[in-house]
Amino acid sequence: MNPPHLRPLLLAALLALPLAAPAASPGDPWVGTWGVSAMRLNETQYGGHTLRETVRTSVGGDRVRLRFSNQFGDHPLTLSDVHVALRTTGSAVDPATDHLVRFSGATSVTLAPGAALQSDPIDFQLPAGSDLSVSFYVPDQSGPATGHGYSNASKYVAPGNVSGAPDTGGTQDGDFYFLTNVDVQAAGLQGTIVTLGASGTDGFGSTLNANSRYPDFLARRLIAAGTKVGVVNQGISGDNLINGDNSIMRRFEQDVLGQTGVRWVIFSDAPLNDIMGHVPEATVETITADYRTLIASAHARGIGFVCATLPTFHGASNWTPDAQAIADGVNAFVRSANSGCDGLLDYNAAIEDPTRPGYTRPAYLYTDGLHPNDAGYSAVANAVNLTYFQPVSLPAITSPTVCGTMESGEGLRRGESLVSCDGTHAVTLRNDGNLVLTSGNNVLIETGSVGSDAAQVSLSTDGNLVLQGALGEILWQSNSGGQNEARMMLQGDGNLVIYSLRGAVWASNTGGR
Repeated sequence: MNPPHLRPLLLAALLALPLAAPAASPGDPWVGTWGVSAMRLNETQYGGHTLRETVRTSVGGDRVRLRFSNQFGDHPLTLSDVHVALRTTGSAVDPATDHLVRFSGATSVTLAPGAALQSDPIDFQLPAGSDLSVSFYVPDQSGPATGHGYSNASKYVAPGNVSGAPDTGGTQDGDFYFLTNVDVQAAGLQGTIVTLGASGTDGFGSTLNANSRYPDFLARRLIAAGTKVGVVNQGISGDNLINGDNSIMRRFEQDVLGQTGVRWVIFSDAPLNDIMGHVPEATVETITADYRTLIASAHARGIGFVCATLPTFHGASNWTPDAQAIADGVNAFVRSANSGCDGLLDYNAAIEDPTRPGYTRPAYLYTDGLHPNDAGYSAVANAVNLTYFQPVSLPAITSPTVCGTMESGEGLRRGESLVSCDGTHAVTLRNDGNLVLTSGNNVLIETGSVGSDAAQVSLSTDGNLVLQGALGEILWQSNSGGQNEARMMLQGDGNLVIYSLRGAVWASNTGGR
Protein backbone atom coordinates (compact mmCIF):
# COMPACT_ATOMS: atom_id res chain seq x y z
CA MET A 1 0.00 0.00 0.00
CA ASN A 2 1.30 3.46 -0.89
CA PRO A 3 2.17 5.78 2.03
CA PRO A 4 -0.41 8.59 2.42
CA HIS A 5 2.11 11.33 1.62
CA LEU A 6 2.81 9.74 -1.80
CA ARG A 7 -0.82 9.72 -2.91
CA PRO A 8 -0.93 13.41 -4.00
CA LEU A 9 2.29 12.88 -5.97
CA LEU A 10 0.88 9.80 -7.69
CA LEU A 11 -2.34 11.62 -8.48
CA ALA A 12 -0.42 14.54 -9.97
CA ALA A 13 1.67 12.14 -12.06
CA LEU A 14 -1.42 10.39 -13.35
CA LEU A 15 -3.05 13.68 -14.27
CA ALA A 16 0.08 14.65 -16.18
CA LEU A 17 -0.09 11.56 -18.41
CA PRO A 18 -1.53 12.17 -21.90
CA LEU A 19 -5.03 10.82 -22.30
CA ALA A 20 -5.36 8.15 -24.98
CA ALA A 21 -7.59 9.15 -27.87
CA PRO A 22 -10.84 7.20 -27.97
CA ALA A 23 -10.62 4.15 -30.21
CA ALA A 24 -12.69 4.15 -33.36
CA SER A 25 -16.00 2.31 -33.21
CA PRO A 26 -16.83 -0.33 -35.86
CA GLY A 27 -19.49 1.92 -37.40
CA ASP A 28 -17.23 4.98 -37.70
CA PRO A 29 -16.37 5.99 -41.26
CA TRP A 30 -13.33 4.80 -43.16
CA VAL A 31 -11.65 7.21 -45.58
CA GLY A 32 -8.52 7.12 -47.71
CA THR A 33 -5.57 9.03 -46.30
CA TRP A 34 -3.10 8.03 -49.05
CA GLY A 35 -3.13 6.10 -52.28
CA VAL A 36 -1.60 5.64 -55.70
CA SER A 37 -2.97 4.26 -58.94
CA ALA A 38 -1.81 0.70 -59.55
CA MET A 39 0.38 0.18 -62.62
CA ARG A 40 2.39 -2.62 -64.17
CA LEU A 41 6.04 -2.06 -63.27
CA ASN A 42 9.17 -3.51 -64.79
CA GLU A 43 10.29 -6.82 -63.34
CA THR A 44 12.44 -6.13 -60.29
CA GLN A 45 13.61 -8.97 -58.09
CA TYR A 46 13.06 -8.10 -54.44
CA GLY A 47 13.08 -11.69 -53.18
CA GLY A 48 14.90 -12.00 -49.86
CA HIS A 49 14.65 -8.27 -49.18
CA THR A 50 12.72 -5.88 -46.95
CA LEU A 51 11.05 -2.84 -48.47
CA ARG A 52 10.39 0.22 -46.34
CA GLU A 53 8.05 2.64 -48.14
CA THR A 54 7.08 5.95 -46.56
CA VAL A 55 3.88 7.80 -47.43
CA ARG A 56 2.61 11.23 -46.42
CA THR A 57 -0.85 11.00 -44.90
CA SER A 58 -3.63 13.51 -45.45
CA VAL A 59 -6.33 13.02 -42.80
CA GLY A 60 -5.56 11.30 -39.49
CA GLY A 61 -7.37 8.52 -37.69
CA ASP A 62 -7.51 6.08 -34.77
CA ARG A 63 -7.33 2.93 -36.88
CA VAL A 64 -5.33 2.11 -39.99
CA ARG A 65 -5.57 -0.54 -42.69
CA LEU A 66 -3.39 -1.19 -45.72
CA ARG A 67 -4.09 -2.44 -49.22
CA PHE A 68 -1.58 -4.38 -51.29
CA SER A 69 -1.95 -5.41 -54.92
CA ASN A 70 -0.66 -8.11 -57.24
CA GLN A 71 -2.95 -6.93 -60.03
CA PHE A 72 -0.28 -7.12 -62.74
CA GLY A 73 1.72 -10.03 -61.33
CA ASP A 74 1.95 -13.35 -63.15
CA HIS A 75 2.56 -15.58 -60.12
CA PRO A 76 1.68 -15.55 -56.40
CA LEU A 77 3.19 -12.79 -54.28
CA THR A 78 3.96 -13.44 -50.61
CA LEU A 79 4.46 -10.60 -48.14
CA SER A 80 5.38 -11.28 -44.53
CA ASP A 81 6.21 -9.48 -41.30
CA VAL A 82 4.44 -6.26 -42.35
CA HIS A 83 4.92 -3.32 -39.98
CA VAL A 84 3.71 0.27 -39.75
CA ALA A 85 5.41 3.02 -37.76
CA LEU A 86 5.91 6.77 -37.86
CA ARG A 87 9.06 7.74 -39.72
CA THR A 88 11.67 9.89 -37.98
CA THR A 89 14.20 10.43 -40.74
CA GLY A 90 15.46 8.50 -43.76
CA SER A 91 14.97 4.77 -43.22
CA ALA A 92 14.45 5.14 -39.45
CA VAL A 93 11.16 4.95 -37.56
CA ASP A 94 10.04 5.64 -34.01
CA PRO A 95 10.02 2.14 -32.43
CA ALA A 96 7.43 3.24 -29.89
CA THR A 97 4.92 3.56 -32.74
CA ASP A 98 5.71 0.23 -34.42
CA HIS A 99 2.76 -2.11 -35.01
CA LEU A 100 2.65 -5.53 -36.63
CA VAL A 101 0.06 -5.84 -39.39
CA ARG A 102 -2.08 -8.96 -39.77
CA PHE A 103 -4.19 -10.45 -42.55
CA SER A 104 -7.14 -12.45 -41.23
CA GLY A 105 -5.04 -12.86 -38.11
CA ALA A 106 -1.93 -14.12 -39.92
CA THR A 107 1.42 -12.31 -40.19
CA SER A 108 2.02 -13.47 -43.76
CA VAL A 109 -0.20 -13.26 -46.82
CA THR A 110 -0.04 -14.57 -50.38
CA LEU A 111 -1.77 -12.69 -53.18
CA ALA A 112 -2.75 -14.64 -56.27
CA PRO A 113 -1.97 -13.10 -59.67
CA GLY A 114 -4.46 -10.32 -60.32
CA ALA A 115 -5.54 -10.09 -56.69
CA ALA A 116 -5.54 -7.24 -54.19
CA LEU A 117 -5.95 -7.62 -50.45
CA GLN A 118 -6.73 -5.43 -47.46
CA SER A 119 -5.13 -5.90 -44.05
CA ASP A 120 -6.93 -6.26 -40.76
CA PRO A 121 -7.56 -2.91 -39.04
CA ILE A 122 -4.78 -1.78 -36.69
CA ASP A 123 -5.37 0.38 -33.63
CA PHE A 124 -2.92 3.16 -34.43
CA GLN A 125 -2.99 6.87 -33.65
CA LEU A 126 -2.05 8.27 -37.06
CA PRO A 127 -1.70 12.06 -37.15
CA ALA A 128 -2.81 14.08 -40.14
CA GLY A 129 0.04 15.14 -42.40
CA SER A 130 2.49 12.61 -40.96
CA ASP A 131 5.05 10.27 -42.53
CA LEU A 132 3.96 6.65 -42.18
CA SER A 133 6.52 3.97 -42.98
CA VAL A 134 5.21 0.62 -44.18
CA SER A 135 7.79 -2.16 -44.07
CA PHE A 136 7.42 -5.70 -45.39
CA TYR A 137 9.56 -8.68 -46.25
CA VAL A 138 9.36 -10.30 -49.70
CA PRO A 139 10.62 -13.87 -49.20
CA ASP A 140 10.47 -14.98 -52.84
CA GLN A 141 11.35 -13.46 -56.20
CA SER A 142 8.60 -11.01 -57.09
CA GLY A 143 8.59 -11.06 -60.90
CA PRO A 144 6.41 -8.56 -62.80
CA ALA A 145 5.23 -6.17 -60.14
CA THR A 146 2.29 -3.95 -59.31
CA GLY A 147 2.90 -0.50 -57.91
CA HIS A 148 3.25 3.09 -58.97
CA GLY A 149 6.00 4.06 -61.37
CA TYR A 150 6.52 7.68 -60.42
CA SER A 151 6.57 7.91 -56.65
CA ASN A 152 8.80 11.01 -56.44
CA ALA A 153 9.65 9.55 -53.03
CA SER A 154 12.43 7.28 -51.83
CA LYS A 155 11.94 3.80 -50.48
CA TYR A 156 14.60 1.67 -48.82
CA VAL A 157 15.51 -1.86 -49.87
CA ALA A 158 17.50 -3.92 -47.37
CA PRO A 159 18.67 -7.55 -47.50
CA GLY A 160 16.98 -10.06 -45.22
CA ASN A 161 13.95 -9.63 -43.01
CA VAL A 162 14.44 -6.40 -41.05
CA SER A 163 10.85 -5.13 -41.23
CA GLY A 164 10.63 -4.58 -37.48
CA ALA A 165 14.01 -2.84 -37.17
CA PRO A 166 14.06 0.79 -36.01
CA ASP A 167 16.32 1.52 -39.00
CA THR A 168 16.44 -0.83 -41.97
CA GLY A 169 19.24 0.99 -43.74
CA GLY A 170 19.59 -0.33 -47.25
CA THR A 171 19.63 1.15 -50.71
CA GLN A 172 17.44 4.09 -51.68
CA ASP A 173 15.18 3.36 -54.60
CA GLY A 174 12.21 4.94 -56.33
CA ASP A 175 8.66 3.82 -57.07
CA PHE A 176 6.04 2.35 -54.76
CA TYR A 177 5.84 -1.43 -54.93
CA PHE A 178 2.78 -3.50 -53.97
CA LEU A 179 1.37 -0.96 -51.47
CA THR A 180 -1.48 1.01 -53.07
CA ASN A 181 -3.65 2.42 -50.25
CA VAL A 182 -3.71 3.47 -46.62
CA ASP A 183 -7.15 4.00 -45.04
CA VAL A 184 -8.03 5.44 -41.64
CA GLN A 185 -11.06 5.16 -39.40
CA ALA A 186 -12.27 7.66 -36.79
CA ALA A 187 -15.40 9.41 -35.63
CA GLY A 188 -16.18 12.58 -37.54
CA LEU A 189 -14.32 11.79 -40.77
CA GLN A 190 -16.02 13.48 -43.71
CA GLY A 191 -14.96 11.63 -46.84
CA THR A 192 -12.28 11.14 -49.46
CA ILE A 193 -11.32 13.38 -52.37
CA VAL A 194 -9.82 11.48 -55.31
CA THR A 195 -7.55 13.60 -57.49
CA LEU A 196 -7.60 12.01 -60.93
CA GLY A 197 -5.36 12.90 -63.83
CA ALA A 198 -1.94 12.58 -65.41
CA SER A 199 1.49 14.06 -64.61
CA GLY A 200 0.06 17.38 -63.44
CA THR A 201 -1.74 15.40 -60.73
CA ASP A 202 0.99 12.82 -60.14
CA GLY A 203 3.38 15.68 -59.39
CA PHE A 204 5.94 15.42 -62.19
CA GLY A 205 8.46 18.23 -61.73
CA SER A 206 7.93 18.57 -57.99
CA THR A 207 10.86 18.19 -55.59
CA LEU A 208 11.88 14.66 -54.63
CA ASN A 209 10.71 13.65 -51.13
CA ALA A 210 9.15 17.08 -50.53
CA ASN A 211 5.50 16.01 -51.01
CA SER A 212 4.91 19.03 -53.21
CA ARG A 213 2.35 17.66 -55.65
CA TYR A 214 -0.84 19.71 -55.90
CA PRO A 215 -2.85 17.04 -53.98
CA ASP A 216 -0.25 17.28 -51.17
CA PHE A 217 -0.73 21.05 -50.95
CA LEU A 218 -4.50 20.53 -51.07
CA ALA A 219 -4.28 18.11 -48.14
CA ARG A 220 -2.35 20.70 -46.13
CA ARG A 221 -5.02 23.30 -46.83
CA LEU A 222 -7.75 20.91 -45.70
CA ILE A 223 -5.86 20.12 -42.48
CA ALA A 224 -5.30 23.82 -41.77
CA ALA A 225 -9.01 24.47 -42.34
CA GLY A 226 -9.90 21.91 -39.68
CA THR A 227 -11.70 19.55 -42.04
CA LYS A 228 -11.45 15.78 -41.76
CA VAL A 229 -11.26 14.99 -45.45
CA GLY A 230 -8.76 12.58 -46.98
CA VAL A 231 -6.98 13.06 -50.30
CA VAL A 232 -6.03 10.09 -52.49
CA ASN A 233 -3.85 10.82 -55.53
CA GLN A 234 -4.79 8.76 -58.59
CA GLY A 235 -2.62 10.55 -61.11
CA ILE A 236 -0.48 8.61 -63.60
CA SER A 237 2.26 10.49 -65.43
CA GLY A 238 1.80 10.23 -69.19
CA ASP A 239 -1.77 9.00 -68.84
CA ASN A 240 -4.51 9.76 -71.36
CA LEU A 241 -8.25 10.16 -71.17
CA ILE A 242 -8.91 7.98 -74.22
CA ASN A 243 -5.86 5.96 -75.27
CA GLY A 244 -3.80 3.38 -73.40
CA ASP A 245 -4.23 0.50 -70.97
CA ASN A 246 -4.22 2.92 -68.03
CA SER A 247 -6.52 5.49 -69.64
CA ILE A 248 -8.99 7.35 -67.45
CA MET A 249 -11.93 5.73 -69.23
CA ARG A 250 -10.53 2.27 -68.39
CA ARG A 251 -9.55 2.89 -64.78
CA PHE A 252 -12.31 5.17 -63.49
CA GLU A 253 -14.23 2.30 -61.90
CA GLN A 254 -11.26 1.02 -59.91
CA ASP A 255 -9.37 4.24 -59.22
CA VAL A 256 -12.30 6.47 -58.33
CA LEU A 257 -15.45 4.49 -57.60
CA GLY A 258 -13.44 1.81 -55.82
CA GLN A 259 -11.76 4.15 -53.32
CA THR A 260 -12.67 3.99 -49.65
CA GLY A 261 -15.10 6.70 -48.56
CA VAL A 262 -14.95 8.58 -51.86
CA ARG A 263 -17.33 11.54 -51.92
CA TRP A 264 -15.66 13.81 -54.49
CA VAL A 265 -13.34 13.56 -57.49
CA ILE A 266 -11.25 16.34 -59.06
CA PHE A 267 -10.45 15.48 -62.68
CA SER A 268 -7.71 17.49 -64.33
CA ASP A 269 -5.00 17.14 -66.92
CA ALA A 270 -5.13 13.72 -68.63
CA PRO A 271 -6.99 14.85 -71.80
CA LEU A 272 -4.06 17.13 -72.58
CA ASN A 273 -1.92 14.08 -73.39
CA ASP A 274 -4.48 12.91 -75.96
CA ILE A 275 -4.48 16.40 -77.45
CA MET A 276 -0.69 16.88 -77.47
CA GLY A 277 -0.28 13.35 -78.84
CA HIS A 278 -2.51 14.34 -81.77
CA VAL A 279 -4.72 11.30 -81.19
CA PRO A 280 -7.33 11.32 -84.00
CA GLU A 281 -10.17 10.71 -81.53
CA ALA A 282 -9.10 13.67 -79.39
CA THR A 283 -11.70 16.15 -80.59
CA VAL A 284 -13.64 18.58 -78.45
CA GLU A 285 -16.79 16.56 -79.10
CA THR A 286 -15.26 13.21 -78.11
CA ILE A 287 -13.47 14.53 -75.04
CA THR A 288 -16.50 16.38 -73.70
CA ALA A 289 -18.69 13.31 -74.32
CA ASP A 290 -16.26 11.30 -72.20
CA TYR A 291 -16.47 13.95 -69.48
CA ARG A 292 -20.25 13.53 -69.44
CA THR A 293 -19.86 9.74 -69.16
CA LEU A 294 -17.51 10.08 -66.18
CA ILE A 295 -19.74 12.65 -64.51
CA ALA A 296 -22.79 10.41 -64.91
CA SER A 297 -20.88 7.45 -63.43
CA ALA A 298 -19.85 9.53 -60.42
CA HIS A 299 -23.33 10.95 -59.89
CA ALA A 300 -24.85 7.46 -60.03
CA ARG A 301 -22.78 6.70 -56.93
CA GLY A 302 -23.53 10.00 -55.20
CA ILE A 303 -20.02 11.35 -55.86
CA GLY A 304 -19.42 15.04 -56.60
CA PHE A 305 -17.40 15.76 -59.75
CA VAL A 306 -15.10 18.80 -59.84
CA CYS A 307 -13.79 19.58 -63.33
CA ALA A 308 -10.44 21.26 -63.88
CA THR A 309 -9.45 23.29 -66.88
CA LEU A 310 -6.54 21.90 -68.89
CA PRO A 311 -3.19 23.48 -67.98
CA THR A 312 -1.20 25.89 -70.09
CA PHE A 313 1.11 24.07 -72.51
CA HIS A 314 2.35 26.60 -75.08
CA GLY A 315 5.91 25.87 -73.96
CA ALA A 316 5.68 22.21 -74.98
CA SER A 317 7.65 21.06 -78.02
CA ASN A 318 4.54 19.45 -79.54
CA TRP A 319 2.29 22.50 -79.13
CA THR A 320 0.32 23.40 -82.27
CA PRO A 321 -2.43 25.93 -82.92
CA ASP A 322 -4.84 23.06 -83.61
CA ALA A 323 -4.01 21.41 -80.29
CA GLN A 324 -4.50 24.72 -78.50
CA ALA A 325 -7.90 25.15 -80.15
CA ILE A 326 -9.02 21.73 -78.88
CA ALA A 327 -7.79 22.49 -75.36
CA ASP A 328 -9.56 25.85 -75.45
CA GLY A 329 -12.76 24.12 -76.52
CA VAL A 330 -12.53 21.64 -73.64
CA ASN A 331 -11.87 24.47 -71.19
CA ALA A 332 -14.86 26.39 -72.49
CA PHE A 333 -16.98 23.29 -71.88
CA VAL A 334 -15.89 22.72 -68.27
CA ARG A 335 -16.37 26.43 -67.51
CA SER A 336 -19.88 26.40 -68.97
CA ALA A 337 -23.08 26.19 -66.93
CA ASN A 338 -24.29 23.05 -68.76
CA SER A 339 -21.15 20.93 -68.31
CA GLY A 340 -22.65 18.85 -65.52
CA CYS A 341 -19.61 19.54 -63.33
CA ASP A 342 -20.33 20.14 -59.65
CA GLY A 343 -17.44 22.56 -59.30
CA LEU A 344 -14.52 24.08 -61.18
CA LEU A 345 -10.79 24.13 -60.51
CA ASP A 346 -9.32 26.65 -62.94
CA TYR A 347 -5.94 24.94 -63.25
CA ASN A 348 -5.17 26.98 -66.36
CA ALA A 349 -5.80 30.37 -64.76
CA ALA A 350 -3.91 29.39 -61.61
CA ILE A 351 -0.59 29.04 -63.44
CA GLU A 352 -1.02 31.12 -66.61
CA ASP A 353 1.33 34.04 -67.24
CA PRO A 354 -0.92 37.14 -67.43
CA THR A 355 1.58 38.80 -69.78
CA ARG A 356 1.70 35.82 -72.19
CA PRO A 357 -1.62 33.97 -72.46
CA GLY A 358 -1.18 30.26 -73.05
CA TYR A 359 2.17 30.14 -71.28
CA THR A 360 2.94 29.25 -67.67
CA ARG A 361 4.30 31.92 -65.33
CA PRO A 362 8.11 31.55 -65.24
CA ALA A 363 8.03 31.36 -61.43
CA TYR A 364 5.68 28.37 -61.66
CA LEU A 365 7.47 26.46 -64.44
CA TYR A 366 9.59 23.33 -64.13
CA THR A 367 12.77 23.09 -66.19
CA ASP A 368 11.10 20.97 -68.90
CA GLY A 369 9.06 23.99 -69.99
CA LEU A 370 5.75 22.18 -69.54
CA HIS A 371 5.02 21.02 -66.01
CA PRO A 372 4.55 23.16 -62.92
CA ASN A 373 7.20 23.26 -60.21
CA ASP A 374 6.52 23.26 -56.47
CA ALA A 375 5.30 26.86 -56.52
CA GLY A 376 3.05 26.09 -59.47
CA TYR A 377 1.51 23.08 -57.77
CA SER A 378 0.92 25.17 -54.66
CA ALA A 379 -0.90 27.74 -56.80
CA VAL A 380 -3.11 25.02 -58.26
CA ALA A 381 -4.02 23.73 -54.79
CA ASN A 382 -4.77 27.28 -53.63
CA ALA A 383 -7.26 27.61 -56.50
CA VAL A 384 -9.39 24.72 -55.17
CA ASN A 385 -12.60 25.95 -53.53
CA LEU A 386 -12.74 24.10 -50.21
CA THR A 387 -16.45 24.83 -49.79
CA TYR A 388 -17.15 22.11 -52.38
CA PHE A 389 -16.27 19.47 -49.80
CA GLN A 390 -19.14 19.62 -47.36
CA PRO A 391 -20.11 16.63 -45.18
CA VAL A 392 -22.80 14.46 -46.72
CA SER A 393 -25.75 13.44 -44.55
CA LEU A 394 -27.49 10.09 -44.76
CA PRO A 395 -31.14 10.27 -45.82
CA ALA A 396 -33.58 10.05 -42.93
CA ILE A 397 -35.28 6.67 -42.65
CA THR A 398 -37.91 5.04 -40.47
CA SER A 399 -37.98 1.40 -39.44
CA PRO A 400 -40.39 -0.97 -41.23
CA THR A 401 -43.67 -1.37 -39.36
CA VAL A 402 -45.15 -4.37 -41.20
CA CYS A 403 -43.59 -7.84 -41.25
CA GLY A 404 -41.81 -8.72 -44.48
CA THR A 405 -42.44 -5.28 -45.99
CA MET A 406 -40.24 -2.24 -46.56
CA GLU A 407 -41.95 0.85 -47.92
CA SER A 408 -40.20 3.74 -49.65
CA GLY A 409 -38.36 5.82 -47.06
CA GLU A 410 -38.01 2.88 -44.68
CA GLY A 411 -34.81 1.06 -43.92
CA LEU A 412 -32.53 -0.80 -41.53
CA ARG A 413 -29.59 0.39 -39.47
CA ARG A 414 -26.75 -1.75 -38.16
CA GLY A 415 -28.01 -4.69 -36.16
CA GLU A 416 -31.58 -4.43 -37.47
CA SER A 417 -33.57 -6.97 -39.48
CA LEU A 418 -36.62 -7.25 -41.68
CA VAL A 419 -38.26 -10.62 -40.97
CA SER A 420 -40.71 -12.45 -43.21
CA CYS A 421 -44.21 -12.82 -41.81
CA ASP A 422 -43.75 -16.55 -41.23
CA GLY A 423 -40.49 -15.89 -39.37
CA THR A 424 -38.38 -18.16 -41.58
CA HIS A 425 -36.33 -15.57 -43.47
CA ALA A 426 -34.64 -12.30 -42.58
CA VAL A 427 -32.78 -9.43 -44.21
CA THR A 428 -30.20 -8.14 -41.73
CA LEU A 429 -27.65 -5.35 -41.77
CA ARG A 430 -25.11 -7.00 -39.54
CA ASN A 431 -22.84 -5.14 -37.16
CA ASP A 432 -19.86 -6.14 -39.31
CA GLY A 433 -21.29 -4.09 -42.20
CA ASN A 434 -22.53 -7.02 -44.29
CA LEU A 435 -26.11 -7.03 -45.62
CA VAL A 436 -27.40 -10.61 -45.70
CA LEU A 437 -30.57 -12.50 -46.57
CA THR A 438 -30.82 -15.61 -44.43
CA SER A 439 -33.00 -18.68 -44.01
CA GLY A 440 -32.42 -19.83 -40.47
CA ASN A 441 -28.63 -19.95 -40.13
CA ASN A 442 -28.04 -20.20 -43.88
CA VAL A 443 -26.93 -17.15 -45.85
CA LEU A 444 -28.79 -17.10 -49.17
CA ILE A 445 -27.27 -13.91 -50.57
CA GLU A 446 -25.02 -11.13 -49.27
CA THR A 447 -23.44 -7.86 -50.37
CA GLY A 448 -19.94 -8.87 -49.25
CA SER A 449 -19.44 -5.61 -47.36
CA VAL A 450 -17.88 -7.12 -44.23
CA GLY A 451 -15.56 -4.62 -42.55
CA SER A 452 -17.16 -1.63 -44.24
CA ASP A 453 -18.67 1.35 -42.44
CA ALA A 454 -22.15 0.42 -43.71
CA ALA A 455 -24.63 2.49 -41.72
CA GLN A 456 -28.03 1.84 -43.27
CA VAL A 457 -29.92 0.19 -46.11
CA SER A 458 -33.08 1.83 -47.37
CA LEU A 459 -35.64 1.78 -50.16
CA SER A 460 -35.55 5.10 -51.98
CA THR A 461 -38.69 6.90 -53.09
CA ASP A 462 -38.12 5.70 -56.66
CA GLY A 463 -37.63 2.05 -55.72
CA ASN A 464 -33.85 1.65 -55.44
CA LEU A 465 -32.56 -0.47 -52.55
CA VAL A 466 -29.36 1.24 -51.41
CA LEU A 467 -26.71 0.23 -48.87
CA GLN A 468 -24.83 3.32 -47.68
CA GLY A 469 -21.78 3.87 -45.56
CA ALA A 470 -21.46 6.31 -42.69
CA LEU A 471 -20.47 9.06 -45.15
CA GLY A 472 -23.43 8.44 -47.42
CA GLU A 473 -21.27 6.57 -49.92
CA ILE A 474 -23.11 3.91 -51.91
CA LEU A 475 -21.66 0.49 -51.09
CA TRP A 476 -24.25 -1.55 -53.00
CA GLN A 477 -27.55 -0.90 -54.79
CA SER A 478 -30.21 -2.84 -56.65
CA ASN A 479 -30.23 -0.37 -59.57
CA SER A 480 -34.02 -0.55 -59.71
CA GLY A 481 -34.79 3.17 -59.45
CA GLY A 482 -37.21 5.14 -61.59
CA GLN A 483 -40.35 3.55 -60.15
CA ASN A 484 -43.58 4.89 -58.67
CA GLU A 485 -45.05 3.67 -55.37
CA ALA A 486 -42.40 1.00 -54.87
CA ARG A 487 -42.24 -1.40 -51.94
CA MET A 488 -40.05 -4.37 -51.10
CA MET A 489 -41.43 -7.71 -49.92
CA LEU A 490 -39.56 -10.52 -48.18
CA GLN A 491 -41.75 -13.41 -49.26
CA GLY A 492 -42.36 -16.67 -47.45
CA ASP A 493 -40.38 -18.62 -50.06
CA GLY A 494 -37.26 -16.55 -49.31
CA ASN A 495 -37.39 -14.35 -52.40
CA LEU A 496 -36.77 -10.64 -51.83
CA VAL A 497 -38.71 -8.64 -54.42
CA ILE A 498 -39.16 -4.94 -55.19
CA TYR A 499 -42.57 -4.20 -56.70
CA SER A 500 -43.87 -1.11 -58.43
CA LEU A 501 -47.25 -0.40 -59.99
CA ARG A 502 -46.12 -2.30 -63.07
CA GLY A 503 -45.06 -5.42 -61.16
CA ALA A 504 -41.75 -6.87 -59.98
CA VAL A 505 -38.75 -4.71 -60.95
CA TRP A 506 -36.00 -6.49 -59.00
CA ALA A 507 -35.60 -9.80 -57.16
CA SER A 508 -32.90 -11.62 -55.23
CA ASN A 509 -33.86 -14.88 -56.97
CA THR A 510 -33.54 -16.80 -53.71
CA GLY A 511 -37.04 -18.30 -53.68
CA GLY A 512 -37.14 -21.91 -52.53
CA ARG A 513 -33.47 -22.00 -51.51
